[in-house]
Amino acid sequence: MTGTLRTHEISEIEPGVFYTILEPCSAAVLPHVLTPGTSHVWLVEHRPCERLLWAELPVPLASDAAAEPLRVRGVEYDLQMTTAEFLARVVPRLPGGASVILLQLDRPVPDSLRYRDVAARHAILRQNGWQLTFDLPHGGTYAEVTAADRRTLERILADPVIAAGKAAGDLP
Repeated sequence: MTGTLRTHEISEIEPGVFYTILEPCSAAVLPHVLTPGTSHVWLVEHRPCERLLWAELPVPLASDAAAEPLRVRGVEYDLQMTTAEFLARVVPRLPGGASVILLQLDRPVPDSLRYRDVAARHAILRQNGWQLTFDLPHGGTYAEVTAADRRTLERILADPVIAAGKAAGDLP
């Protein structure tokens, strides 16, 4: 990469799709990023523990089976819930170094929609109520925020915690 990352600048990366970069942060910044009026959160490819480490976790062996403690690794899944439930139950439990790919949508994600398989990603996501994507490769790095509306990014950048992060060069 050449030059420095330019944070807090909004760009239209394709028609009707807006983008900005936030200072190094963790998932703790999510209450300042997520849009309160958007009903659903889709956490993509969540890993409850490090990919290479073995851990004993309650895991079902089939969708109709009860979870049982098994020694597993590489556990990864998508998680879908309301924004309020996500903020209350998940954000406080995400490790500081966690990788987060999260989308906010106006409605539940259909069974057939897979994040990585979407070629015309933003057009398809918009048809499914997409409002915002937050992509943090891992805690302590720059986060990318993409939105269906410039005003969403303007609101995020005007949040007092986010604005203070620009001045300090760091966010929660």
